[in-house]
Amino acid sequence: MKKISVLLMALLFVMACSKDDSGGLGGVPSGEIVPVAEREYVLTGVDSSTANKTTQAKSNADVEGRAWTLLVRKAWTSGNCSAFLDPDEIAELNMEDFTTAYFKFLPNGDVMTANSIGGTYYNNGSWSWVNPATKDEIEVQYETYTITALNDSQFIIGHNVSEGGCSLTTYQSLSR
Repeated sequence: MKKISVLLMALLFVMACSKDDSGGLGGVPSGEIVPVAEREYVLTGVDSSTANKTTQAKSNADVEGRAWTLLVRKAWTSGNCSAFLDPDEIAELNMEDFTTAYFKFLPNGDVMTANSIGGTYYNNGSWSWVNPATKDEIEVQYETYTITALNDSQFIIGHNVSEGGCSLTTYQSLSR
């Protein structure tokens, strides 16, 4: 859970910066993205027309939906970032030995997290579609991420922010 907290702390930096209008997602992997009509089901694993929108579940047995495993978490900077970021913060975002985390994006907007596939899931924030008509970006914890892959086996989101000559690009790659 400490590594998840580090990720959320990094998001505080992200929230303090303005979004890069150019997208700036060079270096972020991409893959197949299912048609718009299928995106919510593929992400949540729940048919939204029949989902219980008030789920308050805490255990794996009670949390309906698709579990995504965090595989890769990367961050890099360009420009002069010493005034904004400590190099140790970037190194922590790139740690390859982070505790495996499992995420469920529920139709009611909750993001549930667990340390093991059969473990206890805890509410770790919220998510929503930025534009429900296009479903090409999601907002997690008040920050916008561009979807670069979303299909039955892969979910990749990327983000870029720039301020004062510093650019930070991050992405998370999850799989089923």
